[in-house]
Amino acid sequence: MKEDALNYEKTRLPYYLVMDFWGADDACKLFADLDPYYAKEVLEGGERVFQIAPLLPGQSGTEEQGRRYLTYRKTWDSCDHTEWLNNERNPVKFGDDGERMLPVDYFLQWAYAKRIPIPWLEWADDNGYLDRSRQKLAFADANTIMLPINDPRISKQLIDMVQSAVARWGKWNPADKTTAPTNATVEGDLLKKGWKSPTMRKLAASIIRPENAPRGMSKKVTKKVQ
Repeated sequence: MKEDALNYEKTRLPYYLVMDFWGADDACKLFADLDPYYAKEVLEGGERVFQIAPLLPGQSGTEEQGRRYLTYRKTWDSCDHTEWLNNERNPVKFGDDGERMLPVDYFLQWAYAKRIPIPWLEWADDNGYLDRSRQKLAFADANTIMLPINDPRISKQLIDMVQSAVARWGKWNPADKTTAPTNATVEGDLLKKGWKSPTMRKLAASIIRPENAPRGMSKKVTKKVQ
């Protein structure tokens, strides 16, 4: 039945969603709508080939799903995860295959940041599987409004500003002025993101800058000797 084909409850997805930790390979397969348990390399005619096994029942796997998985995995491997790996919230855990395991909410946060569409996200949210992860993703109180980064109500300019703010001001220590980035640095980030107008870049950098952040070099007061 069509309803069965769209029902993730009949798949192994709930089994993964109740876990606290995933490995990167499993996460990338799930984001490609593949079943991590069955989607793997197998021997066929003496050659190793990737077996495409979709999550949804009654559907045949497609090469496009396999390509998405490989793309997500390459993207993951190319990213710098050291900040999270050094975070006190991250315990050291390894899977049976020796791969480093990370909390599920980190993988979801990473997918949001990289604009990776998660085909089962709405289903999982509607069925209460993401309540715990959404709270961790927000890192804030109940007054925080959280939207996926690919939400059509969010402009690209706003996404660029938020990403630049997190990247440049996320490590700022108010007690250490040397950790504060310059507006020119933020403007450079926006230029790389396609912001052509110098005026808009300067305005955005000013908006991003925290109100209590240092503003330029301090002026020394000198007294004239008479």
